[in-house]
Amino acid sequence: MGIKLPVSMLLMIAIIGCSPTVETNETSIEEKPQLVCETGPSKEIFGETDWLVYGCNEQEFLVVVSAPDNPATPFIFFLKRDASDIQISGEGTGNKEATRAALAELRSLTRADFKKLATRAQKARPKNS
Repeated sequence: MGIKLPVSMLLMIAIIGCSPTVETNETSIEEKPQLVCETGPSKEIFGETDWLVYGCNEQEFLVVVSAPDNPATPFIFFLKRDASDIQISGEGTGNKEATRAALAELRSLTRADFKKLATRAQKARPKNS
């Protein structure tokens, strides 16, 4: 099983907001590290539908992509664990009922749940590797 989105497209989506920046001070050029989410995926169920969870090089991030057979396809959630909770954002044009059900379940994740998902993504191996 694979995802319908090419890995390059998935990585481009995951990098949004993490591109290099240049300060206006001529003597200081600072690049932000790029967010790369290519670990996994682990197949998970949220809202009674299949989702693919990818781990990222920065461990406080996860990317959750609708599986090909999911009525929410195409849809992607970005999860960011911070000091107090988990921030969730998402975008796509799939079935809204399916995405709402998954979002409700993702919102109930604890920090421990986030860590378990990250560990499962880390242990998952892509089919073509």
